[in-house]
Amino acid sequence: MKTPVAKLLVIVALLGSGISHGQTVPGTAIPYTQISTWGVTSPAAAGSNLLTLGYGNILMSSSLGWGGAIYDYAANGSGSLVNRHDAGRLWQSMVNIIYPDNVTFVNPTEAGDTYNRGSAVLQASNKTTAPMNVQYTKSAPFGFLGQTNEANLGGTSPDNGNVAVQFNGMTIGKQITLAFNGDNNVAQYVAKVYSNASAPRITGNLPILYLPGNFRQFSTYNPASGAWLAQAVLAGQYNVQSQDYGLTSNCGGIIAENDARTVGVAIYGCKPGTRNGGAFHLAFSNHSPNGNPDPLADDTTALISQITYGDNVSMPAGESSLTTYIVVCKSTAPALAGVACVNSMANLYSQGY
Repeated sequence: MKTPVAKLLVIVALLGSGISHGQTVPGTAIPYTQISTWGVTSPAAAGSNLLTLGYGNILMSSSLGWGGAIYDYAANGSGSLVNRHDAGRLWQSMVNIIYPDNVTFVNPTEAGDTYNRGSAVLQASNKTTAPMNVQYTKSAPFGFLGQTNEANLGGTSPDNGNVAVQFNGMTIGKQITLAFNGDNNVAQYVAKVYSNASAPRITGNLPILYLPGNFRQFSTYNPASGAWLAQAVLAGQYNVQSQDYGLTSNCGGIIAENDARTVGVAIYGCKPGTRNGGAFHLAFSNHSPNGNPDPLADDTTALISQITYGDNVSMPAGESSLTTYIVVCKSTAPALAGVACVNSMANLYSQGY
């Protein structure tokens, strides 16, 4: 089933002190403004300015201090399922635009960066007519120019030689519908990226769900065959599978459960009719050597829904969107939470999603 997509309005918001104007990302016509000063929002402050929505079994909040990204997401006493160690860790969307040298890149991010400099919120609202189960947000993404790898963001200087910018030619946002298709544990997540110009060689995490560090039991689900398979993802590993986890039948899901396997989170999706043929992947990330369950800890794992454009296929100008489904599952008995996630994904598949 196709989801209607509303056209996004580009809103240019200039924050901080811009020290250069009229520049574009190399290899594209996407404009940016270089930022010399940028306000930092602490996790506590980001958590004090929230847009909250509750429906079905889910209670969620998006931070208006960090780009409208999801700051908290819980289901009937599950505890917070969002790692909020910093702005880069919320449930959100982000894109990497690769330079013509195929090495350097820029990283427009919905919420902000690891130093808690938040993206500007352009839209944040909840649906006001019944059923009141939908939330909309949109940001002017923040990021860096001139990165060559993640290590470049470390060091004593927050920018460490990179250039902090706001991408004036882009917006990143979401439309999330709770209790989708009558399942109180399922949310439909429509990630939306607007760009004023096309961008070749781009990878979009639409979205990426950072979880507490004790969510280290990984599995994949293929609804066509019914295969539910455990997957080993070692700590420190960023594992993007070119064979598309669970998507041999065009649809599939990935699950991360806590160590006791009493709570799980899944992303389910189908290969979309992506504009101009971007490739769809599902992936895991594990940066949790200690399994710390504190949502504010550095330990984290992640579920990733990813679109990749390359091989002379560009992300087109205008709005690009990707629809996936977030499933939360619980069990009072150990090792059974994943069963509930699989059942919800099987139901989505049987209903044509």
